[in-house]
This record gives sequence, structure tokens and C-alpha cells, in this order.
Amino acid sequence: MTADLVDYSPTGVGIAVAIPLAVGTVINLNGKLAEGDDRTNCDAHVAWCLEKQDGSYRAGLQFEDIHHGEPWQRDEPLLDKNELEDDYYEVLQLSANATPDTIHRVYRMLAQRFHPDNAETGDEEVFKRVLAAYRILGDPETRAAFDARRLTNRRIRWRIFDRPEAAQGIAAEKRKRDGILSLLYTHRLNEPEHPQLAFHELEDLLGCPRDHLQVSFWYLKEKGLIRRDDRGRYEVTAAGVDEVEGRESESSGLRGLIAAPEPEPA
Repeated sequence: MTADLVDYSPTGVGIAVAIPLAVGTVINLNGKLAEGDDRTNCDAHVAWCLEKQDGSYRAGLQFEDIHHGEPWQRDEPLLDKNELEDDYYEVLQLSANATPDTIHRVYRMLAQRFHPDNAETGDEEVFKRVLAAYRILGDPETRAAFDARRLTNRRIRWRIFDRPEAAQGIAAEKRKRDGILSLLYTHRLNEPEHPQLAFHELEDLLGCPRDHLQVSFWYLKEKGLIRRDDRGRYEVTAAGVDEVEGRESESSGLRGLIAAPEPEPA
């Protein structure tokens, strides 16, 4: 089928099509995408698809091979500068699962509080950030596109192994435990009312297959650093919070989690 190219970024494209595309479907793209992009034939999967008022559809496609086969540069942002600085959900103090009505209600409250005309609590810079966040999250289409890019960025940020063979060995086991614990810690900070993550979510974010994570989960549960609820979802415990914060204070941060470990000696 033919499609109109609506927008382009290094990680994907937006297209206009006449029929709906199922999320997750892999699409083969043929044609020149943009100046400076040498791809003329590549695969991309459907990250989101929305129906327009005229009956046509807009879809966001994410390239399957974002980096053109080149080695992964971890400092390459998958979001533009503003989106890296501002998680719009955090700006509006909302969960990523917030309903449109909740987004609108919270925006009105924050806009009133931080509007420059408010002599007591007005803050022009904060107001601009709140407005920018609402412009993205208040529209279903732009919110869906942002959600897709945000999820991609989370996956890349927390991916702890570049190669499947790097997921084995003593050093790899320690890195997997650190990754699970730190991810659950961060999720509790961001979603205090819903701090749990399912096994498959952690597997996806860490980029490590289920079989390679089983021992890590067993160890963390035995140590009392994480717990599993009745629905099979995991969350960090108070002891786990102490562990992460204690480790953070002794190092320069958690960036080492996303570097592949050195090979184990024979």
C-alpha cells in the first residue's frame, strides 16, 4: 500500500494511511525517508495508530534497526532535548495511566496556581512547562506518540546487556540483580500508588530473557529486597530502598547498569 510521510525522526516516522494498522505489526518501508537518511528499504513496527475525523488513519512507526547496524551509542538520545528534560507526566504530577478528564482537571489546577498573573504562587517558567505538557498529553494523538517514544527511551535506558552472551557469568548475575532492584526502586518513586511491575515488564525493560532472570529474582526475594504480591507482580521493599540508596551514595550513580559486563575469564 502507499502512505504519506507526515513526519520523520532518527527513531521512526509518522505516516498517513487509508486503513488501520495493528500495533506491533512490522511494516517494510520502501522509499526515501529524509535528507541525510540513507535508508530506502527498512523494517519498522507500528507503535500507535489513531483514526482521524475524516476516516483516515495516522500511525507512528519505530524503526526496527534504529542505529543502521552501527554499534549502539548509549549517549544517543531517543527523545529530543525538551522531552529528555521534561517527562510531561511528571510535570503535571500524573500517572502515565491518567484519564483525559484527570489530565484536564490537573492542568487547570496547576495552570491557575502558576499563571504569572497569580501574585502569590505565579511562576512563568513552571507555567510554560505545564502548558507544554498539556499540549502533548491533552491531545490523544500527540499523547500516543509521546507514550511510544517514552517507552522506547525507558527500554534503552534500562537495557543492561547489548549481547545475549553477555547475560551469563558472575559479573552478569550481579548486574541483573542491580538492574531489577534499581528499576523497581525508580518505579516506586514515580508511581508510589502502584509500585509493582510484572515479570514480563521487567524482562522487557532490562532486555534480558526470563530464563536468565529467574536466579536473580530468587536471590532478591531471599534477601528481602523485593517481594511478590498475590497477582505475581514485584515491588521493592524498605530494605531494597536502603540497599539502592546506600549503593548510590558510594558511587557516581547507576549508569554502570547499562554497560555490558567484561567477559568472565575462562
